[in-house]
Amino acid sequence: MTPKEAPMGGGRTEQEAPEDALSRRVSCAGERATVRYVGPVPPTAGLWLGVEWDNPERGKHDGSHEGVQYFTCRHPTGGSFVRPAKVSFGVDFLTAVQQKYEIDSEEVLSEEISISSTKLEWGRIRERSFESLPSVLLNRSDVNGPGADGEIRKTTPSIVFQK
Repeated sequence: MTPKEAPMGGGRTEQEAPEDALSRRVSCAGERATVRYVGPVPPTAGLWLGVEWDNPERGKHDGSHEGVQYFTCRHPTGGSFVRPAKVSFGVDFLTAVQQKYEIDSEEVLSEEISISSTKLEWGRIRERSFESLPSVLLNRSDVNGPGADGEIRKTTPSIVFQK
């Protein structure tokens, strides 16, 4: 790994990316992409992410730089190189639910919990627990995958998924 610099947003530094960054879904300036390359791009210093944008018009190239092919894209202008600190790797589904609904074990046992300055009434729900939530709404959450195999069903068995 290259030398670390001052911390950036999300706890990462300009020179760091998660160990499992390759093939992860990311967002950058409101656009979604998939990480196709993690590493240096000479002659520049530091770590770069090669991303393939969902919207190929957002990109600048096909994954190559100065004659070197670092990754491939389905579209000739679907790729870009971005610094790790510029992208959001998001969170898994369960983390997004916990963040959105601000659920912790102490609060769940009370009659109501706060959700973004509104109150969730637990009146019709016998078991006041994370597991008993019948539905969740994750608008504007940066969900990036389901999390560990089986954890959604184990942790939130009452939620019915709809397409």
